[in-house]
Amino acid sequence: MTDDIRLDDFPLRTSDKLRYADTDRQGHVNNAVFATFMETGRVAFLHDPQPRSPSREAPSSSRA
Repeated sequence: MTDDIRLDDFPLRTSDKLRYADTDRQGHVNNAVFATFMETGRVAFLHDPQPRSPSREAPSSSRA
């Protein structure tokens, strides 16, 4: 099967930071952290259900 999955195939996406405490001594991500990633992604979707695309940027909060 040669169907490649690309990031562009997913209309909803968000990003998260990997913390030092999320990894072990060899730099492997702890399995429990993936549940945290799913939870923060779910919360991000609930706060802003609009699909993110590379051309749509998050609104800035700069004040003049």
